Amino acid sequence: MELNKDIIGYIKGEQFSDNINFCIKKDSTIPGRMEFVEQLVKGKKVLHIGCLDHLPLIKGKIKKGLWFHQRLTNVASECIGIDIDRKGIDYVRSELDISNVYYGNLETNDRIEKISSQHWDYVVFGEVIEHLDNPVFFLQQFISCYQNNFEQIIITVPNCYRLENILGMLQNTEIINSDHRYWFSPYTICKVIYQAGLNVTQLQMCKFIDLAGLREKLKDVFRNAYPITADTIVVICHKQDSFAEK
Repeated sequence: MELNKDIIGYIKGEQFSDNINFCIKKDSTIPGRMEFVEQLVKGKKVLHIGCLDHLPLIKGKIKKGLWFHQRLTNVASECIGIDIDRKGIDYVRSELDISNVYYGNLETNDRIEKISSQHWDYVVFGEVIEHLDNPVFFLQQFISCYQNNFEQIIITVPNCYRLENILGMLQNTEIINSDHRYWFSPYTICKVIYQAGLNVTQLQMCKFIDLAGLREKLKDVFRNAYPITADTIVVICHKQDSFAEK
């Protein structure tokens, strides 16, 4: 969905309210996160930031067709991945014979030649910024270093209102990845993105993984009726005018 013009002033900080309503429009169905992003980047040049996933999970996900970097590689005209986990990069390259992944630390001011030597249609930050101490600063630094090297950015983050969180609340329990620093809502991720120097082109609520089975079908019925309970928020962004003109 596109953002309602009435909400953009609040996201930019031009207006203030302690009680605004940010309504999520219903779609016919809630798509899977990977399937939705695959359709966006099909046939495009893609830079995948934080490409590895957790090291113990990679081999199993590849076997099940659930490793995001492999999925992006399969549909893009060209795709490379950058990750700060040097051990993981070495493992994927040597043990799994996957060569389009490279070590890089985006939290320094040093430009990474693999990024800066090309122009990318999309940069994908898939389930990355919830792991960072300062996501606004991280995105600002990336844009500042590589503003002339990309067209659009896709960011996916866990949704604080996901159905599993609501069910956990009924048991006074939080179920969370132990490395996460943040949960995001549709509004707060848009706020972070704007503060970093990007504008939101589109926001889509998605399932994290598109699974089969009766239980998942029942969840789908609920999520389709109440899309704010989807697992993942996917946001497509472009540079603000101040960056785009440089």
